[in-house]
Amino acid sequence: MAPIFRTAVQNSGMADALKALTYAVEWLITRYRAGVKHPDPVAVAEYWGCGVATAYRNQAAFRRCFPDYDDPAPLWVEPRFRELVLAGIGDEVGRRRTRKVEVAVARLAERRDAGEATV
Repeated sequence: MAPIFRTAVQNSGMADALKALTYAVEWLITRYRAGVKHPDPVAVAEYWGCGVATAYRNQAAFRRCFPDYDDPAPLWVEPRFRELVLAGIGDEVGRRRTRKVEVAVARLAERRDAGEATV
């Protein structure tokens, strides 16, 4: 997790890094637990019961900290980050979905390396 956190802090400071990583975890849990394929800040806010404005601010912080990413999905490949998210999702759901997600991430990486898609 340290490289992700360090990158976030270097790109936009400590306050934004904390908001960005909060958004990333909430986004990924919303995606996998609620089954929302591409959650927007409204879906994240609804799932977590927080304000929509807060979710948008956290998304903006995420984009400042990780300008190369449109959403937190690419962070899933970081093992420690994945462990944190899976702890939030729960062991049952995590075990069932981990294999599917790992296959999808591997396919995206192959396509990215072949120049077919960006992550």
